[in-house]
Amino acid sequence: MLCNTSRVTQVRRVAPPKDRRGVNQVAKILCIDTDERYGKYVCSQLKEAGHVCLLDKRGERALQLIEQNSIDLVITEVMLPDVCGFEICRRVRAHPQLFTLPVILMSTMASEDEVHHGLTQGADDYLAKPFQGNMLVSRVNEQLRSAAAGLQPDAITGLAGAKMIKAVIQQAITQKTAFATAYIELENIAEFGKIAGEANRDKALRHISRIIKRHGEVLNSSLFHAAHIGTGHFVCVLAPDPAAQYCEQVAKNWENHLPEFYDLVGMKMPKKSRSSTGIGGTPLLNILICLTDSRISGARSVTEYFELLAQLRHKASQEGATGLYADNRQSSKKKKATARS
Repeated sequence: MLCNTSRVTQVRRVAPPKDRRGVNQVAKILCIDTDERYGKYVCSQLKEAGHVCLLDKRGERALQLIEQNSIDLVITEVMLPDVCGFEICRRVRAHPQLFTLPVILMSTMASEDEVHHGLTQGADDYLAKPFQGNMLVSRVNEQLRSAAAGLQPDAITGLAGAKMIKAVIQQAITQKTAFATAYIELENIAEFGKIAGEANRDKALRHISRIIKRHGEVLNSSLFHAAHIGTGHFVCVLAPDPAAQYCEQVAKNWENHLPEFYDLVGMKMPKKSRSSTGIGGTPLLNILICLTDSRISGARSVTEYFELLAQLRHKASQEGATGLYADNRQSSKKKKATARS
């Protein structure tokens, strides 16, 4: 079951304290490698950097060791005799509490295809053996920093951030759960902030965030997650069947709320026009929602989902669309099939 990041992200781990640079002072790291000599080398380098490192030779015990020892990061060899590093990634990403745990793969097999495959399985990084100790420590510390930051809610909206929503999508992919992904953009928010000020810009972001969360709560689904990924950009993950109705309700609610919002910030709401500033020079805060469904998208990784959403946004922008802009390839196929018959 997926946890709900639109409210409180429930993960088992608590990030260890950090120094002034934001690096975990003491992290518990699990290293898995059948090459005992190399595994000891990895552990020695990490211990010298101030971390605690547990070494094991078998991939089958990975989840058990992670839970028993409150592990903060896993670094594993890809080629293992029982459960390979790719499968360890998949098991971690599918776990209801551990899915945000940083996982680094290492291997002498580090072709572009191998690295790409590892990252699509949910790995955070891929190290080509042999590697230098300072490079290992640097990459480990970077993942620890990133993981700690990813658990923190957005300071303006209180929603999860980009790293968390990507972990949620990866979890759904790994679990083979059908889901919809909605990209929600509050258009012209940067221009609005320049005229109305940062405080009013942030007020707009909080208002749309509350609408996104409120309609998500109505769904009463553990699959629903919402994240603020920067400026006026939001991403939601939700069940496919109610997704279009959810997006339409969010768009309608925001459009109905706009006159009240402009009154609240002491500005006259501009009339709609093809211009981003609307009629009168004041930026009009249109809402655009791009929606895709995992059952028809063809995307197989988090990167591909975000690329697909970017493509939909580009098409919507070219057409001057606002409101809901759905990936309608399925309906197009049905129309072609009907035409043939």
